[in-house]
Amino acid sequence: MIENFKDIFKDLNKHQKKYFIIVILINIFVSFMEMLSVASLIPFVSVLIDASLIDKNIYLNNTYKYFEFENIYNFNIFLGLIFFSLVLVTNIFFIINIWVTNFINFRIGAEISKKLFHSHLSNNFILKTQKTASDLSSRIVIEVHRFIDGVLASYVTLVFKSFFLISVFILLLFFNFKVTLVVFIFLLFFYFLVFKIIKSRVKSYGEKISEIHKKRLKLITEVFNGIKEVKIYNQTNYFNSIFEKNSKNINKKIAFNRSIAITPRYLLELIFLGALSFIVIMSNVSQNSTLLTFIPTFTVYIFAGYKLLPSAQTIFSAATTLSSEISSYLRFKNDLKKNEQLINDSSKKIYLNKNIIFNQKIEVKNLYLKFDESNFELSNINFELFKNECFGIFGKSGSGKTTIMNLLCGFLKQDDGKILVDDNDLRELEITSWWKNISYVPQSVYIFDDNLLRNVIMNDTFDEKKFTETINLVGLSYMLENDFYINVNLGEKGSKVSGGEAQRIGIARAMYKYPKILILDEFTSALDKKNEEIILNFLLKLKGTVTIILISHKEEVLKICDKKIMIENGKLINTINS
Repeated sequence: MIENFKDIFKDLNKHQKKYFIIVILINIFVSFMEMLSVASLIPFVSVLIDASLIDKNIYLNNTYKYFEFENIYNFNIFLGLIFFSLVLVTNIFFIINIWVTNFINFRIGAEISKKLFHSHLSNNFILKTQKTASDLSSRIVIEVHRFIDGVLASYVTLVFKSFFLISVFILLLFFNFKVTLVVFIFLLFFYFLVFKIIKSRVKSYGEKISEIHKKRLKLITEVFNGIKEVKIYNQTNYFNSIFEKNSKNINKKIAFNRSIAITPRYLLELIFLGALSFIVIMSNVSQNSTLLTFIPTFTVYIFAGYKLLPSAQTIFSAATTLSSEISSYLRFKNDLKKNEQLINDSSKKIYLNKNIIFNQKIEVKNLYLKFDESNFELSNINFELFKNECFGIFGKSGSGKTTIMNLLCGFLKQDDGKILVDDNDLRELEITSWWKNISYVPQSVYIFDDNLLRNVIMNDTFDEKKFTETINLVGLSYMLENDFYINVNLGEKGSKVSGGEAQRIGIARAMYKYPKILILDEFTSALDKKNEEIILNFLLKLKGTVTIILISHKEEVLKICDKKIMIENGKLINTINS
């Protein structure tokens, strides 16, 4: 628990650490105020029951004389007002503390989510580790929320309630040493025993909750992405049953962890109230005339118990929640560390050129890459690609064509060999500057649920003339009529446009950038023969004005290329010049 806290505190940035320390200090202050409210009850009840204590107790006597009270009645009112004032102020600070703590905790959570989102969006280790969108979504959203709600908040609660518990314990030791010691030893033993019994199961359930969250999100993503196939093959009941099974499983585990964290409080209340009732009944049965002397003690312990039992229970709940929810932090912990390492490496790295303009050629020498999570290797890749040349990469699915494209773009870094851009090693160049030269059209163009304009320009800078020329260039001029390009959304994943239109929108998006290098990866896979010819004719018009890289498993598509290479099982088999 302590080791995890150290790691978590290290992962917070300077401002987050400051906020977290502020939260801790506020919680300690509120604990102190709460302890004072308990302390103020002792003289109030004691004097109310036995006025002679004013003469016996030096502190009460000095207070009585200092304020020159006329009678005991006024002094009782004074003590009662002090008690009520402290309770009032404590509760006001308690409310403020809740608001401040929640806002700061969830602000930290928002910043962590932003950091993870930015990390996965900006860096390329995702492409090599093959993380799925649902897995990343789970880490960025669900696991961060669990971390803030179940881990960070629990650490704050542990500090807050532990400080209060220790303060009241010390106070009650002065009030009645023996009774306080017995009660606290019993409390510690009771909660320690329960926690020891349930800890492993709670932790195990917490890890399983993370896994089931991931499975459910993956299922939702896959089912709605493949909704047509699900319906046409009549698989709705099958997927419903899987989702229902996962939901029941996760709800059962969450319910167990939440319930087990709360249950001990009610057992303790039963024990303490039962013991108190037994003492009162036995005193009456034995007609013990000294019962009156126990009333102040009973009152103080009842009020202290009213404060302490929930605090002890909250500490137990926080510890239980930590055991359950710490798996959420462990799921994105390494992502944060990788992000910090990449930022540190980037800040230390001195780039040879921060403003890359592609003028001559790209040269690939003895390229080698092995993937972390498979046995696939790319090796012995050598070729040259000159400016304004049309270059083809041919091979079967899974041969390594797209991996070469990822390396050329700088999405991945090779394990060995070189990619030279105008004789400069790509690894020594600032990658964002290199990307300014490139436009990329993937096999399946992603269409955002927005209008045509946003889908093409993908930012807030709009050049109407440039946009119109680009749309006309790819044969989508009819979409400019009646302001269609502004007023109509294209639907989720482009549901309102055809496959050919989606592909041409992708090319329009690429050409709006006016790139020096245009890369098209399996660009004909979703096209019929007519649309394939339209795009090939468009590319023919571009030949000689821009460097074109075509990637395909269909050799006839590469007929317009000046040069092409053949890839098989991650190796270069042949180079063909037209």
